[in-house]
Amino acid sequence: MANEITEAFAQQYSDNFIMLCQQKKSRLESTVRVDSGIVGASKTVERMGSSTAQIRTTRHGDSPIMDTPFSRRWVDLADYEWGDMVDEADKIKLLPDPTSTVVATGIAALNRSKDAVIIAAARGSARVGTGASATTTALPSGQKIAHGSAGMTLAKLITARGLLGRAEAYNADDPGDELVMVCSMEQIENMLNITGITSADYNSVKALMTGTINTFMGFTFKITQLLPKVGNERYCLAYVKSGIVLGIGADIKSQVAARPDKSFSVYAYGAMSLGAVRTEEEKVVEVSCNEA
Repeated sequence: MANEITEAFAQQYSDNFIMLCQQKKSRLESTVRVDSGIVGASKTVERMGSSTAQIRTTRHGDSPIMDTPFSRRWVDLADYEWGDMVDEADKIKLLPDPTSTVVATGIAALNRSKDAVIIAAARGSARVGTGASATTTALPSGQKIAHGSAGMTLAKLITARGLLGRAEAYNADDPGDELVMVCSMEQIENMLNITGITSADYNSVKALMTGTINTFMGFTFKITQLLPKVGNERYCLAYVKSGIVLGIGADIKSQVAARPDKSFSVYAYGAMSLGAVRTEEEKVVEVSCNEA
């Protein structure tokens, strides 16, 4: 059965209970705006557009009212949970107690769900408006860079940076904002194989691969294999930190308890409540890359 852990019996295997290869922490939570402590099923993200100052032409004239445009988007929360059991009879046969590793596995699964929610919000449709005017807004084609039968290239990075820059999506005057590029390891390998890349660029990309630095061309790079892939097309993301809001109703909580209804087997449980939304289309760029 799925919940049996006979493969870890101490008399047959090592006395170390090892977690197999997996992403254990959220890599994207720090790259978006986090709104925690949300009460209820949804919360609005209030947006204010730009306006233009006017020249005063009359002394003691009327004060101007510029009608600055306001709008709102919605963070809709969903509940996520994870649970698994360790049979008490199995625990007796194990030298190490696997309970702590089981909990760590559950927390890792929930952390990956955080990143999946952020990725889905960046690429998906955002809920906007209220009441009868409520609708959804998709990421437009103008914010998508085609794969062009190529992996990650300098041209794609330059184009993504240009789209964000021309829209004034990135505010360099705000120290809390940053440019983010989310890709898989293959795209880093693509850049290492670019013909004509300068030695300085090559060293920077090589450092990205080894993890000694995480920036290149103004982007903070985050490498994850959680990005969607359809066929040979991997959908990478370039965005500004303020372009995505992660709303948290309840962060990850875990519990371990014996279940009387399951012969007192130890049950590990974890849960969280969260959602995410794209605040502006101009702050997100989808970069498609060919990946075999």
